[in-house]
Amino acid sequence: MIRRVVRLKLNEGVGADEVLTKTYDVLPKVKGVQSCRVGVPEHVGDDGDYDVVFFVDFQRMEDVKAYVDDPVHRDYVENFLNPRVALKDVVNVRIW
Repeated sequence: MIRRVVRLKLNEGVGADEVLTKTYDVLPKVKGVQSCRVGVPEHVGDDGDYDVVFFVDFQRMEDVKAYVDDPVHRDYVENFLNPRVALKDVVNVRIW
């Protein structure tokens, strides 16, 4: 299994609830997504750089590659997410 971990720092004035709701509504509909979880970090110390975190699970890395290019995902990223995000960090992790 591949877990895609996405951490976002939102632009000033953008609410986490708006991003969480839209993300949870859109991403599970993209072909290849097995599950999607969204949340906000519980900050400890100096790790307060991010406002929203989500986890998207896939069977194989090939599914992640198809997801990145999927028109539904592209529309979500380009027209919804990018205008609201100041900083984005993404990592794909193979879960054992």
